[in-house]
Amino acid sequence: MSGRKRFRRVAVLLLLTLIALPPVSMGWLAIRLGQAFRRHPQPRAIFVLGGQAARYQYALTMAAARPGMEVIVSSGITDGVRRRLATETGVDPELVTLDLKAVDTLTNFTVMVDLLEARGYGHVYLVTSDHHIRRACAVAGIVLAARGIAFTPVPVAGRAVPETRGHAFRDVVRAVVWLVSGWDKQSIPFIAP
Repeated sequence: MSGRKRFRRVAVLLLLTLIALPPVSMGWLAIRLGQAFRRHPQPRAIFVLGGQAARYQYALTMAAARPGMEVIVSSGITDGVRRRLATETGVDPELVTLDLKAVDTLTNFTVMVDLLEARGYGHVYLVTSDHHIRRACAVAGIVLAARGIAFTPVPVAGRAVPETRGHAFRDVVRAVVWLVSGWDKQSIPFIAP
């Protein structure tokens, strides 16, 4: 076989792989998510994406109605606010975990997924603003699903205009890069804040 034919065969094989990979990987994630929902039909924790105090307050209201349910907050508030608002809503502050490492939507998930997995949370409520829910679900569908963690979205009223599809697409691409390489904004020194 000539070098030209071999190159063409390899190029066709590479192209077919690139075309087939996304549907196969998305199918795998859908299967993982389905398995997680079957194993854990009810959420066992409340996972709040930081950014707005209204999200945290709504999550505390949910937790007050579900005694013993842990609230896990990824950035967006201070420890003093965490304790004060938890106490005011009747939630034990010890049931509220705050992590301040995340800097954006993707790192909300990539920083916290190990904690969620380590604590055995196979299904969580995902609390974020209504305008942010599409992007958050898209990223959760990759990062959480890859670890076998189901999520139930809980949108909190926010601004009237939802984010563009471009925001979601950008973060989905970044989530796929994280899934394949383990890289996110914080693990790459030259783009970390």
